[in-house]
Amino acid sequence: MNEKRRCRNRTLARGAVLTVEACGDCGALSLHLGGLSLRVQADAAESAWATLGEALHALHATKRGTLHPIGHA
Repeated sequence: MNEKRRCRNRTLARGAVLTVEACGDCGALSLHLGGLSLRVQADAAESAWATLGEALHALHATKRGTLHPIGHA
C-alpha cells in the first residue's frame, strides 16, 4: 500500500506578499503568494529566482531605455 505523507513544513521567510516554507522530510519548498501556493524543489526555486532577477533587471533597463525586451529589436 502506498502511503501518502504530508510535508512537515517550517517557515523560512515571510514578507509582505510571499511566505516560503520548507519540508523537513523531502526538502521541497512551498511558496505562498496570496491565494496561490506552489510546491517546488530547491533547485527549481533557485532557477526561478535567477530568471526573476534577470526579468526585473531587464524591466528596469527597459524603463531607462537602455535595453529592449527579448524578442524586440
